[in-house]
Amino acid sequence: MRVLLCLATFALSYTLACEDGVDNILRIHDSLKGKGRIAFENVELLTYDGHKNPACDEGKGVWNFPGFFRLKSGKVKVTKAVKESEGELKLALSLEKNSWIIGTVCENGKSKNQFVPAEICDFPLCKFAQDKCKMIEQAGEFDLTELTSTMGPDNNGLIDMGPLPIPQIDGEWALSVKLMQGARKLAGLQVQEDDQWFKVAADSLNIADVVKKTSKPQPAPPGAQVHDEF
Repeated sequence: MRVLLCLATFALSYTLACEDGVDNILRIHDSLKGKGRIAFENVELLTYDGHKNPACDEGKGVWNFPGFFRLKSGKVKVTKAVKESEGELKLALSLEKNSWIIGTVCENGKSKNQFVPAEICDFPLCKFAQDKCKMIEQAGEFDLTELTSTMGPDNNGLIDMGPLPIPQIDGEWALSVKLMQGARKLAGLQVQEDDQWFKVAADSLNIADVVKKTSKPQPAPPGAQVHDEF
């Protein structure tokens, strides 16, 4: 009996273990298989929860809100200069939840959900990341870890995702993005493999806190007695 108890305890502790740099990895793949003007190699993210602890599930990284991530590795190769003077550069998202209720949110930059505005699925790159547009204006290779090593609130490469007070985000997702210039696909990235989902976790307590902080207090009805809260 003691042996069985010890084995069960060991199995449980092994299951719950989340080793930083081993179990909390999310792999980002080049969806154009290196054939775009911009190619990506060995891009891996490390995921953390809101307390900066490694976040994982079944040996894979979990995207947490609130939470953090850090680039573990990754290289970018610009094989041919990309210039906005040749046409506006746009990011086209494809986003789907493993849920029959929500399903496909964005598909190739088009909104497939009446509650999601088109701007969420398709938006101009240079408007939000002018420095990245300048970086790809000439051919060359870049190490992503060097570009992000001083990012984050502590300048240590740990990037804060912040809270996202939408409980529906909790679950399994598929996400990919393409860099478009007109009808041309210049680059493409996707989280995990084609047939794999990745997990997103939302802290329900944090969601409640955010809603409470952002909600406007309702005025008391006429004649009601108002008490101060301590």
